Amino acid sequence: MKEDPSAQNSWGLSLFEKQNYELALDRFSKAIELDDSKATYYNNKALALYHIGDLEGSLDFFSKAIEMDPNDARTYYNRGNTFLALGKNEQSHEEYNQAISLNPMNSKFYHSKGLAFQDLGDYQNAISMFEKALEISPDHIPSLYHLGLMQHRNSDLNDALTSFTNVMASIGDDRLVYESRGLVYQEMKNHQMAIIDFNKAVDLEPGYPEVYYYRGLSKIELKNFNEAIIDFNKALELGSKNAGIFSGIGQAYRLLGQLEKALYYLNEALLKTPNNEEFLVQRSNIYVDRKMYKNSITDLAMALEKKPNDPQIFYKRGISFYKNEEYKNCIRDMYKSLENKPFSSYEADIHYHMGISFANLELFHKAIEPLTRAIDLTRAESVYFHERAKCLLLIGEFEASVVDFSEVLQLQPGNSHAFFGRAFAYKALKDYEKSACDFEKAKELDPGNPQLIVNYKRLYDVKYIRLCKPGEEKI
Repeated sequence: MKEDPSAQNSWGLSLFEKQNYELALDRFSKAIELDDSKATYYNNKALALYHIGDLEGSLDFFSKAIEMDPNDARTYYNRGNTFLALGKNEQSHEEYNQAISLNPMNSKFYHSKGLAFQDLGDYQNAISMFEKALEISPDHIPSLYHLGLMQHRNSDLNDALTSFTNVMASIGDDRLVYESRGLVYQEMKNHQMAIIDFNKAVDLEPGYPEVYYYRGLSKIELKNFNEAIIDFNKALELGSKNAGIFSGIGQAYRLLGQLEKALYYLNEALLKTPNNEEFLVQRSNIYVDRKMYKNSITDLAMALEKKPNDPQIFYKRGISFYKNEEYKNCIRDMYKSLENKPFSSYEADIHYHMGISFANLELFHKAIEPLTRAIDLTRAESVYFHERAKCLLLIGEFEASVVDFSEVLQLQPGNSHAFFGRAFAYKALKDYEKSACDFEKAKELDPGNPQLIVNYKRLYDVKYIRLCKPGEEKI
């Protein structure tokens, strides 16, 4: 055997299968010493070098193997995997393409090309490669699993559920697959189903910490805040270093109204991951709850340094500016939020805060347009009509003001402020009988409010009496 290169190679392969890579490397090197004309020996030595972590060395030997046999698809595939491990995605794609051109029916080649696309964040092309691998080998579970991962990241959530379910149908219960499917349910906001899958993952592998973290997040969404805290602490107990756990605990305490504890844990999260924009936004929420608006503005400014075009962060900072009575800054941030296409659920509130900021600056004409846009987006919000009604009154659009005050009263029949405001609009229209009725109704609804007790016969030159600041009407 000592002088037989084939036997040395076979011995190396036996050691390689047992994961004795350094001993296998010695045998492959000996085979090459005895016969340096076999591309297979160089390929095998390169594989051993790859597995002991000498990636640059493995590239040299894969290249020598290809020089000797440029038609072996497996060697291109192996060199592609090495380039991928080195983070050289472009070169890895070239190698996989060459392997595929030589052997287009090997599913592993497409699978690895899918992994290279996955590393680049090119989810759609990754999906195409995993699907191609599955066309060739429908039972190739790694491709099916990674297809599910990419479908999730590509927001193809129903397809991702199907893929993960099919994986479990093939291999049975698996902690990682339950966890992955639970994360899809979580993104779909089906937190009850997410928790069922996370529970199964915990049953299968109770010592894995991250699944407790994920389950805690879903428990927050279901308002099981104390249970969420227990899960987060369990993840820490099991050794997780995930700073998000401290953020999760902070969120739970905030929602329990324990703001001091909430702030403590968000501070801990930011100590572990400084300038994390998600944690900064969460801490800013606590500062807003504590009326520490300047602190909130500072955190959100830091978050915008990391994500300078994030519309949701502009919106949140705009709210903080509004609460800090910095109305011009609020308007500026709300415009920036709209420019960057915020979540549609935020849009009405963005326009509303722009409107009431203009009103607080006594720019009532400018307030009308954003308040109208807010109303168009959400017609059921009485406060939007109320604020526009007051602005219309103050710019002399009395008939339109009456319409808006009446809309408020359709939605809130007991709103004394709306009766009071409409009384001034009727007075301006010289409909004194209706004006008097509305003044009386306002007093009847809120008899303890001295602002509503007026001698309306002496209000001839009074356009309007402000009962509260713009933005402070009852919802």
